[in-house]
Amino acid sequence: MVSSDGKHVFVNAGSRTDHGEELAGARETALTAKIFRLPTNALETITLKDDLAELKTKGYLYAEGVRNAYDPEFAPNGDLMAGDNGPDADYHEELLFIQPGKHYGFPWRLGNEDNQMQFANYNPATDKRLDPAYTAIKDRLWYRDLSFPAKPDNVSFVEPIMNTGPDGNQYRDPDSGQVKRADIGTFSDHGSPLGLTFDRSAGDLCGLFSGAAFILRHGKAAGDFEDGRDLLLLELSKANGNYAGVKVTQIAKQFQGPIDAVLTGAKMFVLDRGAQGRGGKLWEIGLPTGE
Repeated sequence: MVSSDGKHVFVNAGSRTDHGEELAGARETALTAKIFRLPTNALETITLKDDLAELKTKGYLYAEGVRNAYDPEFAPNGDLMAGDNGPDADYHEELLFIQPGKHYGFPWRLGNEDNQMQFANYNPATDKRLDPAYTAIKDRLWYRDLSFPAKPDNVSFVEPIMNTGPDGNQYRDPDSGQVKRADIGTFSDHGSPLGLTFDRSAGDLCGLFSGAAFILRHGKAAGDFEDGRDLLLLELSKANGNYAGVKVTQIAKQFQGPIDAVLTGAKMFVLDRGAQGRGGKLWEIGLPTGE
């Protein structure tokens, strides 16, 4: 994604692990779970070395601790926002306000919860967040991990924006194992938020839709979670330089595999890859104009 002044390209480099586990002899590196900012006026090839100090010194590292931020997008006010995909377990997925130099917690924080595998007394056999249908459980990626890296020193993690409902706010209670609704950070587990877009029109949309944000959910959770695969209206509230919360309302559903969206005037175009990538469609959704 290119900044509004055209001076930088922002690049999301996703995590190499599901939740910070050791994978093929390594965990996260200086080049993973980050957002980089690269100058567009570079006269030579930019090489990103696997060296955190150098990435910071050269100004390439913009933010870290972001697991997999599909489709970052600038809001009309210039804020960089991103949906962040969660792990293969029942932890929340996120909407983030991406700011330079900030750390968003991965892999120590998942949504607005602690990753339980970082603790020495972790026992996957009693972890109600794990469903046998999840690939990460089948592959035994959740385990007692006495060598899980310690949190970085002198770093305060930035929390996701809290979902104040009424939709997209399901979570699994880690004590009872039941699926409930509450203010969470930010979206129900396993939805894979992507296709973030904003109304930039000069009054084309009316009411709650005017100046609002929209995000798709690509996935459907296993077990007793709601079916995602929908389009959500996001009403963001900002105070004192930060986002106090977001009201989330489902406005379209029953897609098969939505992956991206473009808003032009009062028309939302949704690209749907279909079930298992077959039978793709392009949907046109008319939004209220007040005419």
